[in-house]
Formats: sequence, C-alpha cells, structure tokens
Amino acid sequence: MAAFGAQSQTAQVLYTYHDPLSGSVYRVADECYAPVFAVQAWGWKVTLNRDNVSIFAEGKPIEVPLRTVGGQQAIPVRLALQKLGADLMWDDASNTLIAKSLVNGVKIEDGKLRISSSLPVKTNIFAMINPPRLIVDVQGAKLLDDASVIMPGNARMKQFKPDVVRVVIETADAQKLVQSQEQPTSDLTISLDPAAPSIVAQPVTPDDSENPDSDGGNNPPGSTGGDAAGTGGMQPGGTNTTVTDPNATPQTDPNSVQEAQLLVDVESSRSVLLLLRNTGVLTGPVEFRKPDPSTLDVVMPGTHLKLPDGFQIKTPSIVQVLAIPGDTATVFRFTLSRPMGAQVTTGNNEVRIELSKPDVGNGKLAGKIVCIDAGHGGHDTGAHFGSVYEKNLTLSIAKKTAQAFAEAGATVVMTRKTDVFIPLLERNEIADRSQADFFIAIHINSNKVANSLSGGIAFHHKENETSKLLAECVQDEISGVSKIPSLGAWSDGKIYQSGFSVLRNASQPAILLELGFINATKDRARLQQQDFQLDVADAIVRGVQDFLGNGK
Repeated sequence: MAAFGAQSQTAQVLYTYHDPLSGSVYRVADECYAPVFAVQAWGWKVTLNRDNVSIFAEGKPIEVPLRTVGGQQAIPVRLALQKLGADLMWDDASNTLIAKSLVNGVKIEDGKLRISSSLPVKTNIFAMINPPRLIVDVQGAKLLDDASVIMPGNARMKQFKPDVVRVVIETADAQKLVQSQEQPTSDLTISLDPAAPSIVAQPVTPDDSENPDSDGGNNPPGSTGGDAAGTGGMQPGGTNTTVTDPNATPQTDPNSVQEAQLLVDVESSRSVLLLLRNTGVLTGPVEFRKPDPSTLDVVMPGTHLKLPDGFQIKTPSIVQVLAIPGDTATVFRFTLSRPMGAQVTTGNNEVRIELSKPDVGNGKLAGKIVCIDAGHGGHDTGAHFGSVYEKNLTLSIAKKTAQAFAEAGATVVMTRKTDVFIPLLERNEIADRSQADFFIAIHINSNKVANSLSGGIAFHHKENETSKLLAECVQDEISGVSKIPSLGAWSDGKIYQSGFSVLRNASQPAILLELGFINATKDRARLQQQDFQLDVADAIVRGVQDFLGNGK
C-alpha cells in the first residue's frame, strides 16, 4: 500500500445531501483520501482486499486502490465518487471536495413529476402563494447541460443554487401537493394529484424566495476554509422572507380599519408570550423582521389594523408598540426593553409572539469568561488573496478583541495566540475546560469570484435562540463601525446541513464572525487597517454587553 506524508492537507467532503465528512480526511494533489470507516456513514459497504477496496455504493459495485494516509488505511474518495457518477469539483479556498448528483431527466406527464439523477437525492417540497405554485428543490444536485426535459407550459426548471436544482409548477393545488420524501432516491416520482399525497407542513426558509429571474446565489457552500462560510441567497439583515407577492392586491378594504387586540398571555423571567387577535383575513404568511436586536417588526399581509386609542402594553419587557398600516400590510413594531429572541406563529385565528429573554446572570460583562477563537492557523492558512492570509488577519483581530474584553472586565481565553494549528474539536474543548460563558470565532470570508460579494456575517448554530440573539447584537454593533456592508446574522445551517463544527459543538452561546471577503478589494483593504481591527474589537465587546443588557 502506498503511503503519503508531508504533501497531504486536511480536507473535507460535501457529498450530495449528506453531512460534511471531515476528520482524518486529506487532500493529496487532486485526490481526496478518507478512512475506510468514514465512508460507511454514507451507507457504503466496504470490503478490504490486499491492495484494493471493493465498494458497494448507491447500488453499484466499484473497486479502488487502498492507500495509507495520515497513518490510516484510506480510500481515494474522489476516484470512487467519479466511478459512481458524481459531478466533482474542489473548492480550493476551503479544501472541500464537492460531489453533486447529476440531474439527467425531468418529466411531467400523466399527473406525475419524475426526476432522474446519477446519484440518490433528497428533496424539499413546499408551496408558495400569489401566484400559487409548487416548489421542488433537489438538494446536492447539478442540472446536466443536455438533460432530457419534458414539461408543460405551467412548469419551469433551473439551477437555483450551485447545489440545488429547482422545479416550479404553477397550480392552484400547490398547498395540497406538499409532501415528504421518505427515502433518498435516484428515480424520484411525485404525484401531482391533490388527492394522492399525504400533506406534511413544511417550513419556508429564507432560501425559498423563488425568483425566476434570479440565479439564487452563486457561491459554493463552505467557501471560506475549514469552519468558515460562504454566502447563499439570504436577504441582508437575516430576516424571515415572506412568500407573498408584494405587488398583490390586498383583500382588505384599505378604508376599513379594524381594531386589533394585543394582550400578554404569559410572562416569566425567561419569556413573554403575546397574543394578537382580531387580525382579519391574512393574504399570506406572517413575517417578522428585526431592524436591530431591540426592535421587532411583525408584518401582517393584507390587513389594515390599529390598536385601541391610548393602548399601553402591560409588561416591563416592552417599551412601546405601534401599529403602522400600509397599502398591503400592517406592521406592528415592538420596541423591547433589551435585546430578545423572537418566534412568531399563527393558529386558531391569532398570532402568537414569543419573546425569549436570555439567561445572563447579573447582566454584567465583568466576571464573565470569553473564549476568543482565531480561525485557522499553522498549515491551515484559511482563505487567502496573494500574500494576505486569513489565519494572520484572524489572529491579529482576535488579539485586539481579547484585549478589549479584558479592559471591559472579562476573563479572556484564546484558542491560539500564535501561528499554530488547533483542531476544530480542541477549540471547543479549550472553551469548556475554561468554563467559558461565550465562544466567539473570528474568520474572514472568500468565494470563487473576486469582487462579486462584499460584507460581514455573524453566524449562529441553526435556530439556537440564545446564540442567534448574540449574533444579532454583535453584528449590529460591527455594522456601525466596520465600513463594510452588513449581510446580517445567519444560521450556519444555510451553509452546511449540520452547521459549523465550532458552533455545533459549543456548550455556551457561540457565534462565528465572517468580517469581510478577502477577495473583495475594498473589504481586503479595510480588514488590514489597524483602525478597522481596533474598532471591530470594541464593537464585539459592545455587542456582548448589549446581549447581556448592560449595553446601549
């Protein structure tokens, strides 16, 4: 068995819809090697022979050479995936091998949608309104240039994102056709008979804003290296995206103003539940936005509402409530006494607004332990442009941030203070050993096309309300001083299905900051300036203070 040593680099694999494969995964030239046991997580059956490996995967038998990499028996994953029929590319900035299933046929006939692909795929199926249409997103897939496509005039298809093929079918029965996919398959059949599928409620995510004239985002997932993040199709500000056509005619007479009822249902030290009633007929889903962490806007499409004269909300958690009627919606604006998380749901002819108050102890930064994680390091340079390396920028900014926290009275722990490589899991272990109250990872972004994107993002893990609020608070402060556009607070689930390792494995409120794009000329110039690094360090401290309730 051949062995490879110094020329190998740590890497990871994004294989269609599966969670990222990392840990003891190495890149050697254009090949990617993974331990034999690792690929079994994909359902592959592996048999070791003397000099090769027999694999049964995705219904196909293949053979590849057996190698020794990193002291372990490993298989050439790129070669194996190529034999299985995957579309392959390396994202060099993150050393990520991206493997997509090729969609080679789409047909709509006899009341059924059929999608065939080179590898099994999963789908996300949901409905949109105004006009009503069924959306089928094929995940981890690429549309073959010469794919066989047979569709009627009310349907269309496109490469919505680099790893998502989208089929759109305009039909009045869209909401009745929403259904779940039980098992991944390379020969998908979806009934378009409203009486056939079982109805399953599907959440509409920010990525679901379907625009036939938009490319839906051009950036590969994980385009920044290691635990950093590229950007997708989310709107700036990190808000939930409505699926209602903003030009739709409201169903409510704009001259007929209804009086809504807003009351406090339950309040505790950790949350406040508000009920908004008598809202009339909504023409689409309720949307909420957070212009800043202490302001919540709840948008009621198709309504024209007001609050009773002299209305006062009976809770110290809310300073003021305003009802702002517009031509197509009423916006209820809540000014909060401090930053809070928010969830908005509808049901039983009422809108439920739940505000989450984070557990912040005495609400003071002094005495808290903050773990600052400078991304990458050592042989893991992260993203780079020319002689400018992410690992150097993150360390410089992390040191200044640590100093700013110390001056504010916090105890600071750094995962690295020099140019050394620290494994991802070890970074979380450092925070845990120190009993850190917060984990803040600092990164610099990148993507495939220079100067195509500019901006900073604060990532939180999935829908963790506490970390989401922390990300909003910190990003809000950074946006005021960085002179780099703010792209808002994002869930790391937009980039990887399982999120980022350092956020997923954090035991405390944790965020990952992408402070700008290293391959955007204006961002790169700002990232290297001392005043930027000092201002951002102070802004991060203020953001944590805001989160704790002792900020602005």
